[in-house]
Amino acid sequence: MSNFVRTSEGDTPDQSPRGTDTDTKVSEQAQRVIDITAERDPNRFYEALTLTRAGDTILYHRGEFAGGMHKKNAMAAQEAGLVALVQRRIGPEKFEYMAQRTKKRWKK
Repeated sequence: MSNFVRTSEGDTPDQSPRGTDTDTKVSEQAQRVIDITAERDPNRFYEALTLTRAGDTILYHRGEFAGGMHKKNAMAAQEAGLVALVQRRIGPEKFEYMAQRTKKRWKK
């Protein structure tokens, strides 16, 4: 089972003004993208879901229309509140379909 995980590079953490009593650092964890578009195992979407945390993305299909073997699992995860389904245009009549992980906890 191959797993392509891509990490987005974030900006440097924000800091409060120096010399105050409230110096704090706000750190953000890198968000990951797990690409399962080439996977043919129907359970692969749920396996990828267990690896994610809030803010991570599962890329489950590329094409002209929302489809692919992981579409039903992605829709079920959305109905359970585990992901938000989004799409991004990558060319003329071609899109990436993604499931972005929400803060709701995954229960096996």
